[in-house]
Amino acid sequence: MKNILKIAVEAIATLSLIALLGLVAAFAFTLLALLPANASEGTATRYLPPTAIYTLAAAKPLEEITIEVLSTVVEAVDYSKMTTRDLRPMARDRHVPKWNKLNKQALVEALSA
Repeated sequence: MKNILKIAVEAIATLSLIALLGLVAAFAFTLLALLPANASEGTATRYLPPTAIYTLAAAKPLEEITIEVLSTVVEAVDYSKMTTRDLRPMARDRHVPKWNKLNKQALVEALSA
């Protein structure tokens, strides 16, 4: 009987701590939501998701990181080297009209535009 009582007390203590941590986290997020959008007059703050904050630990300015990301996204794709079977799903995803009836040259022109 003492073991069951001990387990019950430990379970209640653990649940209480979890609930307390949840309240502290909710209070912290509420305080963060109340912060002003501008840190000072004329300077806008930038919103960074929590995962981005950890990746910015290396001492790089945000502008350099943004430029790196944009330069990796923009890549030229040579559609003429692809087959019609590869081009049609891409045209469908980009909402090209009548994508399933276009020949390879028309698909290349539509995707390149």
